[in-house]
Formats: sequence, C-alpha cells, structure tokens
Amino acid sequence: FFDELTARGSRLVLTRVPAPNPRPGGAPSAFAELLGVPLLHVELPGLVTFDRSHLGEASAHDWSRAFADVLTPHLGVAAPAPPVR
Repeated sequence: FFDELTARGSRLVLTRVPAPNPRPGGAPSAFAELLGVPLLHVELPGLVTFDRSHLGEASAHDWSRAFADVLTPHLGVAAPAPPVR
C-alpha cells in the first residue's frame, strides 16, 4: 500500500479525528512512526456535536480550517484564502 502511494508520488499523513470520547492509547502515533509519516494533530477547545458523535456545522468548519492550516506545509502549497462572508 505505502510503496504504491510512494511510486505514484503521493504523500501520506495521518490525523486523529476529534471525538467526544476518544479512545486512549498511542495507536495513531505508533502507526505514523511505523510508516515514517507525520501525524498531524489538531486540538481545538469548544468543539460541539449535534448527535454526541458528529461535529456540528460550525465545529466541523473550525476543525477543517485548522486541519488545512496544519496540512498545508506538508503539501508544499500555499494555504487557500478564507472564503469571503
């Protein structure tokens, strides 16, 4: 899997998706280390869910924006401009 991605010129990063009750353990860190890829961690206070599992719209937007900011340096491209509101 990883060799195929590398052969295609792909880049791989791992992240941990926010959850109201995250499982303990270092599995994402260990897996990223095993693969030799970065683990991009985004932690934002105050995220809320609409069903005790999935992020609400505003929280999903905030987390996605923060993840894009952390991801961008690994892509070697400029961050997209925020949408005009």
